[in-house]
Amino acid sequence: MRILTATGALLAVLAFSSAALADKPGYFVAPHVGVLVPQLATELDSSVVFGLELGYVVPVDMGGFVRPLGFEFDVMGTLPGASGGGTSEQLGEDGGTYDYDVRVTMVILELTASWRFDITDIVGVYVQAGPRAYFIQTTVDASSGTADFGRRTQGDNAFGGVFAVGGDLTLGPGAVFLAAEYAGSDLKTRLAGDANTGALAFDLGYRIRF
Repeated sequence: MRILTATGALLAVLAFSSAALADKPGYFVAPHVGVLVPQLATELDSSVVFGLELGYVVPVDMGGFVRPLGFEFDVMGTLPGASGGGTSEQLGEDGGTYDYDVRVTMVILELTASWRFDITDIVGVYVQAGPRAYFIQTTVDASSGTADFGRRTQGDNAFGGVFAVGGDLTLGPGAVFLAAEYAGSDLKTRLAGDANTGALAFDLGYRIRF
């Protein structure tokens, strides 16, 4: 019973200190990890995304909302891929089968603005949007039976946008957050032709305010 009481008191102190900090402007840093789900627009498999967000909260008071306006710069990295096979009439006189393996190295930079709405002193929701840049290297290995077609590599850059909705729980010097986002851009590649970087993503992280 004493342990539960002490734990509750500690959480209350952490929440109170964070709520008090939320009334002031300041910078924050947010390491986060999530999953990229590109199957809506491409044949790539899901992959883990690691990111680091830096931001600043502007002291704007609109109808009692607690410092709702933020600006963020986020750097992310992920390694989606895909593998499979098919048939082609160009392989031999009667056609043939082939296998392929695609690996993508993707670095993402984004600059966003967010608008936060407080539900309670320690719980809030927010929307976030802004431009995004993709720096992509695609590597394709292909073969047919014992014939190796070799490896092809291509680098591409693309520019698009991102829209996200999320929620956070204030705890300690910052807040735990969970967000869902959709982002994408057109992409013209020599290996795959016209493509798209469109994907859903789900992020979990912690914003440390200072």
